[in-house]
Amino acid sequence: MSNLDKTKWGILCPGPSLSSYKTKKMIECAEPDWLVAVNGAFVSTYNVDFWAMIDWEVFYTIAHDFQHAIAAQKQFKDVVLWIPERWFDFIKTSSPIFPAFYDFKKETFLSVPAEEFAKAMPFGRNFPWMERTMFVAVGMAILRGAREIKIYGADLGGEGYHLPGLENCRTRHTHKRWVEEKIWFNQLKNICADYNITLIREGE
Repeated sequence: MSNLDKTKWGILCPGPSLSSYKTKKMIECAEPDWLVAVNGAFVSTYNVDFWAMIDWEVFYTIAHDFQHAIAAQKQFKDVVLWIPERWFDFIKTSSPIFPAFYDFKKETFLSVPAEEFAKAMPFGRNFPWMERTMFVAVGMAILRGAREIKIYGADLGGEGYHLPGLENCRTRHTHKRWVEEKIWFNQLKNICADYNITLIREGE
């Protein structure tokens, strides 16, 4: 099977349910062709193909506090980082960079202004893709030919992640955030359906 025929994607978000047995079985049954980790979902038991992030602080937190977890992922040098192009300008003036950053393969996207990402999409030009890393991951999957996208661990409610210690200065677990995210997700689900792309949030 060529990569063009691999159209089933799984996107892992770092909500508490990511570590559940139920989620594990759902992923096994779905048999996705590609797996994407969003932010802190990378430090999980799953071997992923892509790691999507928007904020540098996320990588800093994980690289600093979960070095052993990253090292334990034997295949991490085959993982492709999906990151904003602006990171490279930031890195020039930031604090010391963890060597692991250079070991990953990388693909970048434009994010300044936020509308630049939307311009690259075949549809949804008015959708707020850059508001959540999950949406960026969905967008990147679409650009790679996804026809079915299943989201796991996007609990969209409550507080906390699947592992303690993943919080950083940008963490915002509030009722308002989850309400916004649910509204946006349903909008994106409907937009995708108009283009014959199935978008499912498992556990809804």
